[in-house]
Amino acid sequence: MLMSTALKNAILSGTSMKAALDGGHLFVYSGAIPATADAALNVASIHTELVEMTESGDGSTGLTFNSAGSGAMAKTTAEDWTGLIAFDGFVSGPGTQTPTFLRFCQSGDDGRAAATTQKRIQMTCGPSGQEIQCPDQVDNGANTQGFQTFEIRAIDIG
Repeated sequence: MLMSTALKNAILSGTSMKAALDGGHLFVYSGAIPATADAALNVASIHTELVEMTESGDGSTGLTFNSAGSGAMAKTTAEDWTGLIAFDGFVSGPGTQTPTFLRFCQSGDDGRAAATTQKRIQMTCGPSGQEIQCPDQVDNGANTQGFQTFEIRAIDIG
């Protein structure tokens, strides 16, 4: 998991990760995985947004996390993190794309521009062997994608 510089600075200044991210949206992308969560995406020739997840897939209500416990912060259990699969960017639907990374972004940030003040996390995703398991996405105007579980876990370093 990669954190944007703005998120790292907020945490180091006393803001909780929960407070920094609550109300945000989760975006799943295909294309080359950016080296940092701060990097801009090139939707003209490399990256495609596959799905934007919001509460109950309504396109506007932000996602929230439970309070941290046992070194992890999980999505609020009662929430339905889902969204319509609708390709936007380098590839447009209908068709099939393999997801490669996701960005959880603050409300109002779609993760495409370079992060200067945006608090976000970036994780690899895909059908297998990635931080987040996420199947190939099929844009047919009706398919949705969601996460029943989603967890940010602190790890020991050193």
